[in-house]
Amino acid sequence: MSAEELQATYDEAVKNFLLIEELSNGKQEPSDDDYINLNRAYFRVCTHFYDSFLMMIGSFKPFPAIVILRSFQEVYTKAIYLEFIERPKKTDVKPLISGEKNFPSFFHMATALDKFGKEGKNGLEGSFIQFTKQGLAQYEKFSLFTHGRGEFLQAFMKSDKVALHPSDVSDLINTARGMYETFSLCYFGVQKLGSEFQKLNNELHKSALYKNQNAG
Repeated sequence: MSAEELQATYDEAVKNFLLIEELSNGKQEPSDDDYINLNRAYFRVCTHFYDSFLMMIGSFKPFPAIVILRSFQEVYTKAIYLEFIERPKKTDVKPLISGEKNFPSFFHMATALDKFGKEGKNGLEGSFIQFTKQGLAQYEKFSLFTHGRGEFLQAFMKSDKVALHPSDVSDLINTARGMYETFSLCYFGVQKLGSEFQKLNNELHKSALYKNQNAG
């Protein structure tokens, strides 16, 4: 991948982020539904994570971006898991949010979502297997780095000037972008913001990122 191609990948991610920021700018009153409020909270948190991630990538600092991306993956997975796995069961989310009850493990949530996607053929199939040990083990790779272990750390043992290959940086951008943009669609859908959902959906359908995924 050339530097120009990497820049184009980054520029498209920023363009769509600014669109989502504009579409999600409306004021919303608190709901009586905990799931509605929690969906908003997770979306706000993920927006902060993604904004910071893009700033780090734009400043040529991919390793701090990886640290952000690891936390982003966890919150994103929890948000989607609660909406599609626990909400239909009418699970009380208050004990989970307060800490009285533990969330399932990350890998349990990712596996459950992958199964939900395969069974329902609802667009989630294959989206979460990449995070698990059965897939690309992205979460584990990022977690090892944030805990001072793994292949990224080994690179720092060999040199004081460590750089990721442009294709690796592109993969980071596409991972973060895919999570944020699909979660934005989920957010607009849960919040019943139909016009915003359609505008974003139309824009995403123009992107080679999703055309390539659909072709695969």
